Amino acid sequence: MFQLFTERDTQLSSETSVDPMGLQVIWTDYARKIFDDKISTLITDARILTINLFHAYLLNELHENNKLQVATEKFSSWKTERDARFGLLILLEDIFIHIFYEQEKLGDKSIVSDGLIGMLKANQVHRGKNPIRIRAEQNAGILTRQIQLGMMGRNKGGMISMGIFNGDLLILPDTRQRIQDHFSQWESSVRLKNHLHNFINEIVLKSSRNKQFPELDYETIRSTKLFKAVRDGYIEVFGKRTLPKDIIRFWKDRLGFNSGASLALYDAVGKKSGKEESIDIYKVMKDAYEDLAEELGEQQKIEAILRIEPFLSMADYTFRYISRKDFKKIDDHKKELKILREELRSAGHEDKLQANHSDTHKRLKELRSVMVAPDLSLEDWIAEIIKYHKKIMDGRKNSVWLELQANGSIKHIQSASLAEDLSLDTFLQKRPWFHGYYVESIHSLRKILNS
Repeated sequence: MFQLFTERDTQLSSETSVDPMGLQVIWTDYARKIFDDKISTLITDARILTINLFHAYLLNELHENNKLQVATEKFSSWKTERDARFGLLILLEDIFIHIFYEQEKLGDKSIVSDGLIGMLKANQVHRGKNPIRIRAEQNAGILTRQIQLGMMGRNKGGMISMGIFNGDLLILPDTRQRIQDHFSQWESSVRLKNHLHNFINEIVLKSSRNKQFPELDYETIRSTKLFKAVRDGYIEVFGKRTLPKDIIRFWKDRLGFNSGASLALYDAVGKKSGKEESIDIYKVMKDAYEDLAEELGEQQKIEAILRIEPFLSMADYTFRYISRKDFKKIDDHKKELKILREELRSAGHEDKLQANHSDTHKRLKELRSVMVAPDLSLEDWIAEIIKYHKKIMDGRKNSVWLELQANGSIKHIQSASLAEDLSLDTFLQKRPWFHGYYVESIHSLRKILNS
């Protein structure tokens, strides 16, 4: 997402620093109509998706072979197969990260660790004095709350929306055969799967250190023949950010990049991306809109974004403008505020936002009523904006950024400054978009899917 804001004085949470007016819920709703929750700001790497798919496939086989049910009888905290499945997932992710961390420290240039989640934490663990324990328990991963923030956790919701597995990580019947066919044709992944089966059956499930769940001493297991086979397999299969062609086709299909507005955006990103890491989201949307001339239903999804984003960006900019530390009194900024207000009234015209339509997002309607507010004085208008901001922050249990004092001055509780190139004149001239609609995620996914 475009960084409009530089933090000052108080360390802000990522949610607070990015979204002080609660706009994300609006733009993600419009993006969801295109991507059906298959794309997000976290689903950005097809290699990570494939690692997750591979682990789910492996755990599914253990379930079908009754290995997990038997294991629940040995370990007391594994009350159900789900406990065993999630515990083993954490163990697999931790082993994976330990392997890649050690290979990187050895100077192995054949592997690519970019995008792997947990490498920094692995560095802390390996530099510590305590023995490294690998635990098959969902609350004991290398990352805090790993079941939500690990490789699978960040992508789980999207993969469920793709129809791959359910909330228990059980692969859905109508998907299983296709996934099995893909991995069975990927010879190195077959070898890795067999090595992991042996490792889990012979070392993990036979561990006796802890009666609650399997717990392994890393220094002990890493020298075993079975672990070395697993290490070599992980490096061979996932050491590079490349995938077999049929796996790439699988992800394009599951991510929705084969038709409609999603495909149009995928193609438009390809036209705009080159050596630059960032791309112009507006131009991507405009190209996709034009490419959908013969698919009016899909074109309308893009058209809705082209209509609302100028207003959302203007609302975002306006709040951040009054949040600057040097914004002390409303009277000192009347000229600028009047300009912003007129721009908001234009961008937020009822017809542009289709404010009276029943399917228009509730928060967008509320935001428009606050930011347009034609009958209020300038001071009352600012007061309503700050009041709306407080409502958003109170709902999150977060602190407000600013308060309006009785004398018309602003009290800054948390303050920041606009980027140097975002003066009011520059902003009005360039009209940058501040919301991503997952275009950056598509840009990142293409790096592997189009290789």
